[in-house]
Amino acid sequence: MSDILSVNFHLWQSCNMSCGYCFNSNRSRGAIPDESRQRDIVALLCQYGFSKISFVGGEPTLCPWLTDLACICKDRSVTTMLITNGKLLHKTDLSAFDWVGLSIDSFSQETCNSIGRDGELDYFKLSDLIRANKCRLKVNTVVSKLNMHEDFTSNIIHLAPERWKVMQVLEIKGQNDLNFERYAIDSDEFGDFVSRHRSITQLCSESNEAMRSSYLIVDHSGALLDNSSGEYRKSDSILDIGVERALEQIRFDYDKFIGRDALYDWR
Repeated sequence: MSDILSVNFHLWQSCNMSCGYCFNSNRSRGAIPDESRQRDIVALLCQYGFSKISFVGGEPTLCPWLTDLACICKDRSVTTMLITNGKLLHKTDLSAFDWVGLSIDSFSQETCNSIGRDGELDYFKLSDLIRANKCRLKVNTVVSKLNMHEDFTSNIIHLAPERWKVMQVLEIKGQNDLNFERYAIDSDEFGDFVSRHRSITQLCSESNEAMRSSYLIVDHSGALLDNSSGEYRKSDSILDIGVERALEQIRFDYDKFIGRDALYDWR
């Protein structure tokens, strides 16, 4: 089954933005990880048979060896995706990436500032840059109290991503729960946002319930993360016990993975 699964490698904890609802808050950011160990982590994930690896942060473009990790995947015919806020995209070597997932939580600079996405970005120029590097474009949007009334329709049509993933802001205890009430929305509010954008065929929506236990996440040290209880529970590192045994230590629901439309033609 591994050859039809994707895994998110959260390789870099630091970020150049400060989104208030980030699942990787300052409370969990530590020392710079070890490059050699991260190469081994990616090699193990490829060896296990995952067919897509998404490189996530923090902000992964801050990692000096990001491209080298992606090249390990490309040498093994594993699809690569970079998830980024776009701030350093013009300085990033995209040659080893098949996809770029651009995180866009608003097209209003005022809203971006309130979220913690400082620095004005031209997402249309960034999409041109992504395509100029022969990468496929995906857009990720977290829906919260700060942007739930906005209409993204015209801008998403203009950007024309192959996928637009819209996620209900998710609380992770010990990460983003200190001021989460400022951002939290209920299922009806999230549903209203999704309904407003139903005309966009690339839309894929993920409620809080859909996100729990339906992601395979590896942290910077090689531990698998289990969010089924509303907080992160870690396995032992795959560097110590291997991928198979680490998977036995977490809860992963394959049916929920399929149910959130996570299996698509990414090759």
